[in-house]
Amino acid sequence: MGNRLRRMSCVTGAQTCRGCPVVNTCAYGYVFETRPVPGVADGLLEGMTAAPHPFVLAPRHAWAVTAGELVALDVVMVGRGMRYAQHVLHSLQRCGEGGLGPERVRLRLQEVGQARFAGSGEWLSVYDAQGRWALFEGALVQPGAVPEQVVLTLLTPVRLRVAMQYLGVKDFAFAPFFSTLLRRISQLAAYHGLDPSATDLDIIDYRHLANQAKTLDCACKDLQWHDWRRFSSPQKTAVPMGGVTGQCVLQGEALEEIWPWLWLGQWLHVGKGAAMGLGGYRLAY
Repeated sequence: MGNRLRRMSCVTGAQTCRGCPVVNTCAYGYVFETRPVPGVADGLLEGMTAAPHPFVLAPRHAWAVTAGELVALDVVMVGRGMRYAQHVLHSLQRCGEGGLGPERVRLRLQEVGQARFAGSGEWLSVYDAQGRWALFEGALVQPGAVPEQVVLTLLTPVRLRVAMQYLGVKDFAFAPFFSTLLRRISQLAAYHGLDPSATDLDIIDYRHLANQAKTLDCACKDLQWHDWRRFSSPQKTAVPMGGVTGQCVLQGEALEEIWPWLWLGQWLHVGKGAAMGLGGYRLAY
């Protein structure tokens, strides 16, 4: 997707984006080479060489598909990244037409639907057979009522790194899961979703929320390590992307305070590789 998006967006013809004067305003630069901008979310992005990407690609199908099978892909665009949604969708369309994987299996874009309310199941068609788009501004995100107990199902490998080590099945706990999620959502909101001069992100007590998460009763079952690798074109090698999957049951008074963050994370994912669909989870209650 990145290669296609760069070919469509680059106006300088430079070999790299380093030093490009429009890297933060072109579709490829903003979406795929997302870099911190001085004065924007400085506290939350301190020490980081890259800002979080404003998208999540989340396949709904199994790891392998057969010819003729319909492939469904959720594309989540965050905040101001929504203005480049059509660029991303068109680049994905071109990827499919050119073929994916070592065998260059081709895909044809059949339909695009846009959610009006996140999680409602209400989808409006925004792409027709004549290739015309009709994207609207974006979906509204409102958390549901806070339950007394919730089942957290890790759908795709969750890669959490603590003290430079990735957590395995025996080390997995809800507190580092939520702390990582909290950091990701706050960075996305500060950089892509809100005007830093007009937000109250600075007055949110992140340490308090993280401590509240530690007080929850968390019972995990069926946790397993799902090993997976992806091929990196720039590195010319397979990159390990395995992580933890399974279920955890959460309950406790602190659930009410952390609920909006936990609920929103269902669309934003958590941990390493979140933009590529890793760290996906769903809540049931």
